[in-house]
Amino acid sequence: MNEELLTMNPPHPSSAPPDPRELLADLAHDLGKYLRMPVAFLPAAASDDEVRDAARRALLETRVTPTGTRGARALWEAFLAEGGDALRGREGFDELERAVARALAWETRVRDGGSALERPALVADFSAVSAAIRALSQRLD
Repeated sequence: MNEELLTMNPPHPSSAPPDPRELLADLAHDLGKYLRMPVAFLPAAASDDEVRDAARRALLETRVTPTGTRGARALWEAFLAEGGDALRGREGFDELERAVARALAWETRVRDGGSALERPALVADFSAVSAAIRALSQRLD
């Protein structure tokens, strides 16, 4: 009888664990793409202030939607909360964590002001997040 009830009333889709591929696709769009764009799209002759402002937007205003603004750290933490456990331990996840940690480490320098930010290193660290997401996604296929 219990089997009949389960067949008649399957679990609600929202109770199913999130699909890791969908989570990574969302992360690639929300974090990977929008983290890199503000700095990567600056003109070659951008000033130190323009680079700092682009890095600030990339890290602290990563995803702007009609419902609000989320920074890179908040996007990463939401990803981990929603499905990080499903991916933790998979080949490539450690590389993704390290890439995100390197990118988020720029927050301190961006907030503190001070010396100019090294644009090539900034672009490399931000781009590494997209590359790590892509690599992990490919390993799931």
